[in-house]
Amino acid sequence: MIDPHAPDEMPSADGLAEADFAGSCITGVEAWRHALRHETLHHDTLAAWEEYRRTGLHVTAEEVHHWLASWGTDHERPAPVPHTGRATP
Repeated sequence: MIDPHAPDEMPSADGLAEADFAGSCITGVEAWRHALRHETLHHDTLAAWEEYRRTGLHVTAEEVHHWLASWGTDHERPAPVPHTGRATP
């Protein structure tokens, strides 16, 4: 453990700069990964919207909810089938 009152054990300015640089690189990589995930989600969302506008195919939130609620039960439902009109679960 470094004693902050012992001058010979204090990290040098160069050491601190290197530590800050290493931390910023990790933060930079994490920020880049976050931005990439965000951009991918944005792209996928726009692609899904364009497909919906082109085809009209969709499933409702209620249909998905009923499907997910059945997971792990003895009466698990199949995934909802995309459709163009209103469907009942």
